[in-house]
Amino acid sequence: MSLKDEIVTSESGRRMMGYVLPIYDFDRFMLTLFQLAGIQVDDLQKWTRELREQAFPQTATWGLRYFEERLGLPVNESMPVEERRRRILTKMTTEWPITKRRMEIIASEAAGLPAEIVQNIAPYTFLVLFQDDDSPSLNLVSVQDAIEEAKPAHLAYELGLKTKAPAGIAVSSRTVEIKQQYCGTFLSGQRPGGVF
Repeated sequence: MSLKDEIVTSESGRRMMGYVLPIYDFDRFMLTLFQLAGIQVDDLQKWTRELREQAFPQTATWGLRYFEERLGLPVNESMPVEERRRRILTKMTTEWPITKRRMEIIASEAAGLPAEIVQNIAPYTFLVLFQDDDSPSLNLVSVQDAIEEAKPAHLAYELGLKTKAPAGIAVSSRTVEIKQQYCGTFLSGQRPGGVF
């Protein structure tokens, strides 16, 4: 192992070494400076990546508190991060006009399962149909709260669960004979109102 490989272990320090002449590959003092500068640049890149993740609720961890405060949600840091993210995303999607697609997003985020909206199953009623993906539990209380908050007041809804379960189908057949009675006589080439 060379002196350079032994001292400069930082990825950024190694990149910096590529910009200078190889004369410094054997200078312990310069290699140490490159290592220290590289560590600082690596830390800065890590902090920048982490800060960028906090800008979006889908990837935020310690930044969830600021989303909750901005949206008027109670800050509860003892809740699991995924549940807090789901609450934030649900709240964020309820601030725009409700369309079929937006309601699907709200229901999906509240349940943590893919959802489909079937409109007009009855007058002023829609169906929220969840796709079961073998998840351990479906929190219907949070789903109902999210839908009640988002839907227009004059609409009702039903919840459904679409699951993959084996089903057997029996097939049978029978013949039905129907005798039709015709009125009048029809000759070939004749049409109503005259002959061809």
